[in-house]
Amino acid sequence: MTIAPSLFKVLQWWIFVTVVTTVGVWGAVGGVAVAAQGLHVDLPFESLTWPCVIASAVIVVMTTTVAGALLGRNGASLILDEQGFVFQTRFRKRSHGWSDIRHFVVGGSPFMPCVMLTYAAEYRAKIGARPRRHAAGNDEMLPPYFAPTPDELAQLLNDFRDRSQGPKEVPAADVKAEETV
Repeated sequence: MTIAPSLFKVLQWWIFVTVVTTVGVWGAVGGVAVAAQGLHVDLPFESLTWPCVIASAVIVVMTTTVAGALLGRNGASLILDEQGFVFQTRFRKRSHGWSDIRHFVVGGSPFMPCVMLTYAAEYRAKIGARPRRHAAGNDEMLPPYFAPTPDELAQLLNDFRDRSQGPKEVPAADVKAEETV
């Protein structure tokens, strides 16, 4: 089974990332202008406008390129089969067997929830223990731009894993990862 990105979700991601980074650039420049005034340096905000416009244009071009790569031919996909799953984009490819995964849960920010996964203890030992990087102690996350909702996708992934491995007990604390975020 192959799951492709949703146009709506990629556009939602594009708008979110573009707005947040552009506002960050303009906010940082405003902070520099205010700091310069505090240091009694004559640096009017207007002299920083063109660098901000150029930086904003670069951000729009970069995020548009990534969004196009996700949606284009040979773009992102999530492939599920009896052995495991493969997440791939033009830039990288990750694959895991179902036995590598303890469970899938929904987590992330309230604005862009996503599916997070936790490695099985055996897999964690095999690859060498590395710190858990994501919210609620999960090891990896899948991007939020696939067509099913995060809840539906997590359920689908857990169903595939359960059919392959048999159900694994998930601690009650991990079932609702989004509540801890």
